Amino acid sequence: MTTQSNPTTISIKVSFEKSLNKTGLPLLQTQKNGYNLYFLLDTGANKNYIRRDFLDIPELNADTEFLPDKEEFYGIDNVCHLTETCSFSFCLANLSYIETYQVIEDGSALTFPTTNGVPFHVVGILGTPFMIKYNTIINFATSEMIFNTPKVAKEP
Repeated sequence: MTTQSNPTTISIKVSFEKSLNKTGLPLLQTQKNGYNLYFLLDTGANKNYIRRDFLDIPELNADTEFLPDKEEFYGIDNVCHLTETCSFSFCLANLSYIETYQVIEDGSALTFPTTNGVPFHVVGILGTPFMIKYNTIINFATSEMIFNTPKVAKEP
């Protein structure tokens, strides 16, 4: 991971080569309270999504705020009912990213096969709201993603 800064943004370049080789997907590894969290970057997702079972871990949901909105999420091969919307934060390069997510009750929708046959569980999906907010560039040729974070992001 490399970080560059200018007067208005901090550019963070992250490699996703390992996850691409393991799952065939661009996964972002983040951290929160000592836990490594993996999010799928999905350019086709019009919202951010997070698994309910990860929110049930006390160390991960300490600052999670549940909001009154309700919706449904339709997966590729099953339907997951969203009961809540929440605000959740994670850290990347010593910056805190606070986003709104639709909560997915059935975490199996975010489990992917790997090259060694062991299922890989991601915490959630970072969709277009996240990518637009952070002017995200996903480069499959170099297996890198770049986030251009406004300097207003808080340091934890």
